[in-house]
Amino acid sequence: SYYLDFVPPNVRRLSYAASFGTNEITENLRRYGVVHLKQFDAVSVRENNAVEMLAQEDVAATSVCDPTLLLSAEDYASLVERKPSDSKVDVFNFMLRTKRESSTQSEAYVLNHCFKGSSHLGAKSITVGQWLWKLQHCDFVVTDSFHCTVFAILFHKPFLAVNDRNCSMNARIKTLTQRLGLENRVIEEYDPVRIEQIVADDNIDWNYADQQRSRWAAESTRFLQENL
Repeated sequence: SYYLDFVPPNVRRLSYAASFGTNEITENLRRYGVVHLKQFDAVSVRENNAVEMLAQEDVAATSVCDPTLLLSAEDYASLVERKPSDSKVDVFNFMLRTKRESSTQSEAYVLNHCFKGSSHLGAKSITVGQWLWKLQHCDFVVTDSFHCTVFAILFHKPFLAVNDRNCSMNARIKTLTQRLGLENRVIEEYDPVRIEQIVADDNIDWNYADQQRSRWAAESTRFLQENL
């Protein structure tokens, strides 16, 4: 059903910023996914390598930005929420893959060496609005999350993105940061020397990143306008 196999033949099918979550077309995906994608009127994906993978299966795909990047930071203002008891954090540490050495050790190094004694997010359960508020007001972001990386960029926060080279979902952060000229903020394995360098480097060209995001969003919007 994810590939719209239930849709009548005369109805247009298209995908926007779909993500495989893998760096290869598995036999299972080829058998049950690709066969349906060939019936789509237009296919767009989130990662550059997904375009190449689909081309090998005779499926034409376009690389577009994630939907969150179609908007600017100002567009999210109405979602930002602060409760009276909320306080800012110095380090916004948001890790999804805590069992990976690269994520766990990199986070620990940032908190215990680079920002020793500073406040951080911890493991609190907070709303999306509070999550956005704390990220918007922090001093530094360390994450292995694609969308946390997105919002660190939108809010112009110095960040360290842990993008483990062995993770099957690492292409999305790679595409994002390369497209916006921020690939030097990424590490693919635990590396204290690189962490120190990234934390110390506050010379981020946000103007260039914003320009690239706007250009990417315009290209992606055009894909929707031409195919809807």
